[in-house]
Amino acid sequence: MEQLLTLWVDDLNQKKIPLTKHAIAAKARSLCDEIQQKESVKKTFNASKGWFARFKQHSQIHYIKISGEAASANIEANCTLTAAEFKKIMEDNDFPPDPVFNVEERGLYWKTLLTTTYILRGKKSAPGFKASKDRLTLLLGGNATGTLKLKTLMVDHSQTPRVMKDIVKSCLTVIWTSNRKAWVMEQIFSEWYSKHFCHSVLQFCNQNNLPQKALLLLDNASGHPPNLEDVKSGLEVKTVFFAP
Repeated sequence: MEQLLTLWVDDLNQKKIPLTKHAIAAKARSLCDEIQQKESVKKTFNASKGWFARFKQHSQIHYIKISGEAASANIEANCTLTAAEFKKIMEDNDFPPDPVFNVEERGLYWKTLLTTTYILRGKKSAPGFKASKDRLTLLLGGNATGTLKLKTLMVDHSQTPRVMKDIVKSCLTVIWTSNRKAWVMEQIFSEWYSKHFCHSVLQFCNQNNLPQKALLLLDNASGHPPNLEDVKSGLEVKTVFFAP
């Protein structure tokens, strides 16, 4: 079984398919079942951690980072808002932790493959591949106590993809919107802020007997409008932008 498994690992390495410990263990159990059926033998094999450690040593496979083209990471600047400054804002405005919110965008490359894999020890590297660029953007957020998770805003390239033709978007577990680049632009953020954020937070404050005010922490992304506090929603919101 281990000889066949080693050949399988090498074959997938040649095909540029990344491998995980879970995938190797699953293949080992499958091969073991096939062999036992042919030999009319029945033995218990769970592909345990101990077995995997011994297999790595016997077959000389090791875990590496795939070399080659990969999606670039969006490295953000460190926040320069100090703890003392944040504490002063909280005290000056008499904010409890519940109405303190933070939201942030995250790109989701939903077709990207793994960037690490297992290969035979005799090989020094695994061939790279052109990473898929199919992506969308998610706007995620919640409050400091974790008692209110805001409904996720999703920005796609298409307003109505073919597979979404008969789907009612208002029934989804996300807020669906779109633009050509699948980015959170000022217009999209402003609309989300006025129609969803303020409404959800105001409802939360009323249900929990909290003052109708909130603190919103944002980074200085270009899609975040600077005049959010001018929006009239029945909720008093103080917006604090992190410095570059």
